[in-house]
Amino acid sequence: MILDAYKATPDITLAELQALLVDHGTKVALGTRWRFFARRGITRKKTAHATEQDRPYILKRHEEWFDGQLDLDPEQLIFIE
Repeated sequence: MILDAYKATPDITLAELQALLVDHGTKVALGTRWRFFARRGITRKKTAHATEQDRPYILKRHEEWFDGQLDLDPEQLIFIE
């Protein structure tokens, strides 16, 4: 069940997997899910580039945002920490 869900949706989070398991009547702790994948050598590392950024509508919105930044005057910007 867990492996099937992972194969169907490889970007599923442990929290989403937990919800899926609960929906199927199985309740396990976070550590159990983590060990399940670790013992099978399945690891997930965060990347600097989210896969969502490759979606066409996201690319379009990013381009629109970037195009709107070109006429900003850096001397007029205020940065708040």
